[in-house]
Amino acid sequence: MSIILIGIFVFAGVYLLRLTLWNTYGEEKIYINPTKLTYEVSYGWFKDRVREMETLNLDYYIKPHPSGENKGILLLKNGTTEIESVIPLEKSILEELITNLKNLKS
Repeated sequence: MSIILIGIFVFAGVYLLRLTLWNTYGEEKIYINPTKLTYEVSYGWFKDRVREMETLNLDYYIKPHPSGENKGILLLKNGTTEIESVIPLEKSILEELITNLKNLKS
């Protein structure tokens, strides 16, 4: 029983540490080159897995944020693969970002 309790406390501690690091040092990195897009989330000490997808037929969308406010999340799709941003931004900022990304593409 004590091993299970220790496991629960260790899991909760790592989760809270990761949450605190995200709020302090968290960042999203999106690298776009002519053939592929690379997405990485960094928590300072922890890094999430790197996700990659081809930039052929790449489309950008705004997914509404669950809070119902005037915020959204950037959604990147190329038909088969989908990458969703973590950080919610105001819809006007996302619309400007999408416009700039589409201008880079052409």
